[in-house]
Amino acid sequence: MSHLRPNIQKRPFTENEKRAIISMYLRYGPSWTLIASNLPGRSALMVKNFWYNMDERVRIRVKMSIARLI
Repeated sequence: MSHLRPNIQKRPFTENEKRAIISMYLRYGPSWTLIASNLPGRSALMVKNFWYNMDERVRIRVKMSIARLI
């Protein structure tokens, strides 16, 4: 249990949270604090760790989507 932020949730990310992280990454890039601020109960570190533990193929597709927008 987190003594500094007792509202932090230790459960796995839901499918909605996963989609939200990908969507916000497309919009904001790796601004983990900003992304986490839109996910109640999740810290920036949790969001960052989720991103880097996510399947590399998914991350590559997301980054390719960003490149097409530029």
